[in-house]
Amino acid sequence: MGPVRGAPGARDGDSRDRRFDHGRRLTRRGGTLVLVSDVVSTTTAPELAGTPPGQLEAEMAQLVAARNFFTGTNPYCLVGLLEDDPRFSNLVADVRLVDPWLWPVTADRRHLTYAIVAHRV
Repeated sequence: MGPVRGAPGARDGDSRDRRFDHGRRLTRRGGTLVLVSDVVSTTTAPELAGTPPGQLEAEMAQLVAARNFFTGTNPYCLVGLLEDDPRFSNLVADVRLVDPWLWPVTADRRHLTYAIVAHRV
């Protein structure tokens, strides 16, 4: 994971926390919680269109560090929330960020997308 876990402006507060709480309640103990989110569009990061799949995570870390991401979608902060926030950290284990991919949204636009996977304890 990238070094930008606590980047300013990355935490969205209550609405994101409620989504995590909702996901926790929908996941049985022993189950797997999966959160999928887009983080940025090729509209504001056109260089993504030519980025090889194996380099998308490094590119994502750079874009987040430059604050070029959709509000509330910083994957490093979301992983940190699950790992470090006592409201969630004692309820999940094995939190991991899945390698990002480009999701075709329209013929001329893609979104860099990622998944966070955790096991409910």
